[in-house]
Amino acid sequence: MELIPLVVLFLIMYFVLLRPQQKRMKEQQNLVKSIAVDDDIVTSGGIYGTVTEVEADFLFVEVAPGLELKFAREAVSSRVSEPQETYDDDESADELVDEPVDD
Repeated sequence: MELIPLVVLFLIMYFVLLRPQQKRMKEQQNLVKSIAVDDDIVTSGGIYGTVTEVEADFLFVEVAPGLELKFAREAVSSRVSEPQETYDDDESADELVDEPVDD
């Protein structure tokens, strides 16, 4: 009977701490594997850039025009998402601007 609270405590710790951490690690590994040329990324050091070349364990990232840095694949923190909508002309972009409110 004294073993039941210990087992319950372990199960709670598993579902609250261990399982979410394993899920995050798996997502990070999938992200690192899926990085391709022309992806916009952020490194774990906070450097934004565009991947120009992919090797087995390294990425070449252009951080400024004409400046490429070599990073380990594991240094990628996230992929920068593209904007959801782009506008080719000024008219459609102006539709998003709210009109001023007269008080």
